[in-house]
Formats: sequence, structure tokens, C-alpha cells
Amino acid sequence: MPSRSPSPAPSPTATNVPTLVPSPAAKILSPVSLPVVACADYSQLGLVHPDVPATATATTDASTASALEFYADANLMVLAPRGWACAGWFGSSGQQLWVVPTLPSSVAPSAGIRGAIITTPVVYAAFWTSSTSGCGLVFEVGSTLFDELKPAPAPDNAPCAGGFRSTPWPGEVVHQFSPRQVGFLDPAGTAGAGTVESSGIAVSDRSVQGLVTIAADASSPYPDLWIVSASLPTGTAAGLTDTIVSASPTLRRTD
Repeated sequence: MPSRSPSPAPSPTATNVPTLVPSPAAKILSPVSLPVVACADYSQLGLVHPDVPATATATTDASTASALEFYADANLMVLAPRGWACAGWFGSSGQQLWVVPTLPSSVAPSAGIRGAIITTPVVYAAFWTSSTSGCGLVFEVGSTLFDELKPAPAPDNAPCAGGFRSTPWPGEVVHQFSPRQVGFLDPAGTAGAGTVESSGIAVSDRSVQGLVTIAADASSPYPDLWIVSASLPTGTAAGLTDTIVSASPTLRRTD
């Protein structure tokens, strides 16, 4: 298990749900109990099989609920299409969770699919802590999105060392819900916050939509960072990506 438990990211409200893709017609939303799929965690400690609750609750409409289920490892939990597969990872820098139609045939016990290039549809979540080696990953994702992450740390400021992009990604659509929460949409064929190297998500003929939230870290001069994103198959029902992204920023398992 990771040595540091992150604080939960803010849950979305009616005013900060991403609206970066066409919204479906108004539907009746209600709490729905959905099954939870257990996701193995890979780490330097080896493979960990977490205990997960049998169900969790999402607020959505009946049609959308029938297409989704929760996926959870020891730390994170997200909504994704039913019948997919998942793998998590944790280390000193933070935690990651990938949900894909099918896992690669071979994975490394210490890394899982971390480091792989993901060309398939995917739902992705991560938490990076700035007080450890995750600091550079906070800036990798957030340096183009948040004013407080500009300018980037000096190259010799370990563990935040590295050159980070500070100008917007060409073609990326960004909506700021608050100074510390940003939604993004990387159109098909476009690089952006959704395809940074740490995510493993390749630029493809599918768009990537996501939500990024930063939160104060008392042990570091820089904030921690949460990200959840989805790149679903072409032709996926309108609104499914919105539901996944807007319902998932709680991220931290609370059972």
C-alpha cells in the first residue's frame, strides 16, 4: 500500500461538471447501485490484490447506468464501460489506475501496464503527490492548465526537476471551473493534458476528455494533483464520457 493517503478530490457539483462535449437531452438522475470490479495493483512490492466493496453508488440515469460499472484498486475508483479490464499501480510518486477493453497479454509484476503505450480506448485516473518524486508529474500535467504552476520549478529543484511545457497545447479545449479545477478536451489527433507521457495514452483517432484538480499539500510548496480522463470508442452514446469524468473525481475509495 502507498505510505501516504491522498485527500479526496472535490466532488463535482451542478456548476462544475465538464461540458466540453455536446450534452444529451435532460434525463432523470437518481442514485444507482453499480457493481465494483477489483483491479490488481502493481508496485515495487509486487502484485497486490485489493479487497473492494461489492457495489458503489453513482448518480446517473438508468440508461447510462446500464452501460457502466465501477473499477477499484486499493486507492482509486472510477466509472468505466461494463466488461472492461483494469490494472492499478502505486509508488512513492502517487497512484494510477487504467481501465481498458483488454489488458496486454504480459505485464511486469512491478509496473503492470505503466510505461505501456495505450492505443485502445481507456479510462484513466491518477493522483500525484508533490512532496515526493511525484512533483515532476504534477507539473507535467498541470503546468499548462493552472496559473499557480507557472512558472515551473528551476531545473535543479529536485524532485521537481525537468523541463515543463507552460504554453497551451495547440487544439486543446480548456474550461476553468475554478482556480484549482480545469476540464479539458483533446480532439482526435491532438496531444494535450490527456496524452502526457505518464498516462501512457497515445494520440489517436479518438478524443480524450478529462478533469484535473489540484489540492494543497502541507508538506510541499507545490500542490498535489488529481486527474481523471476517458477516451471511449467512436460512436459511444452521447453523455457517457461526461458521466464517467464528472462522477469520478472523488477517486479515493471511501469504503
